[in-house]
Amino acid sequence: MTPRYLGIRLLGDFRVTDGETPVTGIKTARLQALFAYLVLHRDASQLRRHLAFVLWPDSTKAQARTNLRKLLPILFARFRKFGFL
Repeated sequence: MTPRYLGIRLLGDFRVTDGETPVTGIKTARLQALFAYLVLHRDASQLRRHLAFVLWPDSTKAQARTNLRKLLPILFARFRKFGFL
């Protein structure tokens, strides 16, 4: 069986592929920023409160956590659809 790989382009046009197949649904700037941050920091666990602060530095803590809580299931759903989670 051929190993699967994700192709990830963060500079220029954002693009994620499963081999040659585009991973769709990562369209908003915040969702792309969340994905990029997690990819770039994949060797370390990330606290949700830290992610919330990084992505929404001008929001209240509660609002930033709420925003993150809404984005995570969307991101996870994209990768479940392609069998990565």
